[in-house]
Amino acid sequence: MIRIGLTALAGVLVATAAVAAQDNEDDFKTFAHESLLCDGPAAYDEALAKDQASPGSDISVLDSGARCMWVNGEQIEDIEAPWVLVLEKQGDKVKVQYVVENYTKYSDIHNKVELVRYTGWTAESNLEHVIH
Repeated sequence: MIRIGLTALAGVLVATAAVAAQDNEDDFKTFAHESLLCDGPAAYDEALAKDQASPGSDISVLDSGARCMWVNGEQIEDIEAPWVLVLEKQGDKVKVQYVVENYTKYSDIHNKVELVRYTGWTAESNLEHVIH
């Protein structure tokens, strides 16, 4: 009787862990393409409106009070696991956080590795699931 109870409990725990693992797969995201990252949802909308008003302009230099930056292809490639984490959602915008490794080699024995954490807002449509 005790053996059956323990086997059933083990089965429930394994099933619970499998469901939790499946839910966490949705958390593995990265940027689908070069994207804007801003300090708030309103700043994102404002920067996007400026970009649409003058297509082809360099949006990375919005003005001296710029509150946004481009996440470029090189930076996307350097994003470290667990990739882009979604911290908060407001409408179609999400607050994300990710870490990029910057590696500088000075000589054969002198290297510098910096981990830089970025946090900001972008459109949810700018993200895609990481396939693993």
